[in-house]
Amino acid sequence: MLLLTSENEAGWFGGRAKPLKAILFTKKMETPNLWLRLAEAYDARCDFGEVRLAEEALMRKFDLTSEVLPKIVAVRTSGDGTQQTIFYEGPNDFDKICEFLRDSADGGRELVELKRQVEELTRETRGLKVEIAQERETTKAARAESARMKLSQVGQVEAVRKKLEIDLQQARANESTVKERLEAEVLDLQEKLEAVNKDHFVLTKEVGMLKGMQGASASAALMLEPETLDTFLDNTSRP
Repeated sequence: MLLLTSENEAGWFGGRAKPLKAILFTKKMETPNLWLRLAEAYDARCDFGEVRLAEEALMRKFDLTSEVLPKIVAVRTSGDGTQQTIFYEGPNDFDKICEFLRDSADGGRELVELKRQVEELTRETRGLKVEIAQERETTKAARAESARMKLSQVGQVEAVRKKLEIDLQQARANESTVKERLEAEVLDLQEKLEAVNKDHFVLTKEVGMLKGMQGASASAALMLEPETLDTFLDNTSRP
């Protein structure tokens, strides 16, 4: 692994012994252990370099600023001498960086970008699956709540129906009681009316008899009836 500077970077980038060159841009003054492990594990296929923050010319060459460090960059040289610059976008993980370097060496930027898109689609798919599961749970909960509300409404309707039935039964019982009372009162009034009519009839007979007795001669005879007998015997107009 080489610590790159503006003095040695031209010769290092110009070398074609290996198709891939990996550079770590870092703020640290010592080489990270992870980078040393990667250089040891992948040395057969890749040249490893390191650029410190003070190398401003190399930072500008790759359009990097201190805010984005640390940053791993792969430079792939094809058979015709064309170079591709590929930036690593991923976690600080040994296996993930090894995969990035392998893909950069085998397929260049196109393969790395394709895998990145696949990973994004995979994450989006997982996210969609989670959203779908949440939507299903929400829908399930909403349906359960709707069913509960409907059952509650059915219960309320049933309670109202039962109350109406009780009120109707009570009204019918009251109606029957009132009807019986009215029938009794009507019967009583009919009996009283019959008695009054009978008294009226008797009084009319008595009045007629009295008038007849007062206007008749001494030898006159009256037609007596059971209803007027007592009145006739009680009369003192004649001895």
